[in-house]
Amino acid sequence: QPGSARTADFHGATVRHVGGRMGGWLRAALGVKDAATGGRAGGRSRPGVLSWAKGTARTIHSSTWRRIYWPDHAAAWIGPARRSANALIRDCTFDALITVSHPFSSHVVGLELKRTFPKLLWLADSGDPFSFFEEIPLNNLNLYRARNHRVEGRVVEHADVLSVTVESCRLAYGETFPQGAGKTVV
Repeated sequence: QPGSARTADFHGATVRHVGGRMGGWLRAALGVKDAATGGRAGGRSRPGVLSWAKGTARTIHSSTWRRIYWPDHAAAWIGPARRSANALIRDCTFDALITVSHPFSSHVVGLELKRTFPKLLWLADSGDPFSFFEEIPLNNLNLYRARNHRVEGRVVEHADVLSVTVESCRLAYGETFPQGAGKTVV
């Protein structure tokens, strides 16, 4: 959230915002659509040179970074999120780690944390499948289809519980990743 305080109280929970300062500023400055809401992050474009510059920057972004990032638009957030979560887990006691996808980057952070803290209970909440839901690809499938499947399989394998929104999704996960059939719940 561009402009948000780095630490905030949210209904009694302490929320730490990590990463995104430069990316958020850049998206707002260029008027790039916000991936989470589908709306504009930076308002309407202005006529003239500024409008041309924004359009050119968006074209460059679409033809470079957007074609190579992995796993999704939040890839740059993984490092800051992992470092912050590592510090929190070392300093505090938690009952569980919960990651929520989309973006799948959240599960990548969870996977790394589970490797570092294997006894920490991990619930991976998946709104939609990542590797086998190809109608709306989250990255370049020509480059990453196999990697998407492999890493999502690791998430299913290492998470203690995988939650999904509907029974058909639970069944699809069971068929695609048999190692998680007994721990996938609606």
